[in-house]
Amino acid sequence: MNEAELARIDRAQTDSEAFETLFNQYRPMVLRQISRFYLRDFDRDDWLQEARIAMLKALQKFDGGQGSQFGPYFRLVLQSHYNSLLRLHLALKRRAEEQAINVFEVREDVSPYHLSAQEVETDFLVWLESDRFWDSLSPSERHALQANLAGRPDATDHHVARALERAHRKLERYLADQHEG
Repeated sequence: MNEAELARIDRAQTDSEAFETLFNQYRPMVLRQISRFYLRDFDRDDWLQEARIAMLKALQKFDGGQGSQFGPYFRLVLQSHYNSLLRLHLALKRRAEEQAINVFEVREDVSPYHLSAQEVETDFLVWLESDRFWDSLSPSERHALQANLAGRPDATDHHVARALERAHRKLERYLADQHEG
């Protein structure tokens, strides 16, 4: 890599115009990389912004003194950055966030429960306040109550029926406590 190119790369670290010029030089490669990835609610501008972040990382770590080229190095950093984004969004603990429905944007035609937006919001608020109740249930009580609420009660199993009775009693106590408080 010649001295002029190294100087341009060095200048791009602190000069926003030089950064944009360098970014635009590699924009076709960035657009090819973007076409390989998909994340829900990520649009082209989001991907381009992430590419700028990756370029900044590449600029900070690049050492062209040993004859390496910036383009291939930037491509590797960009691919790694995009893969990290995918891992972040697909992580099991974040899967619920990816599949969540915004309560304020629920329409009856897209609601999985076929409830009105007001009903979904009310159910959501009740759910937020009921953490203590759910935490008070044993795993068998929680399972029995969830099955019952989903319309799949297993009344033939004596243990499930007893767990459901205990959950109902706890629910009555919880609601009474809420009413008094």
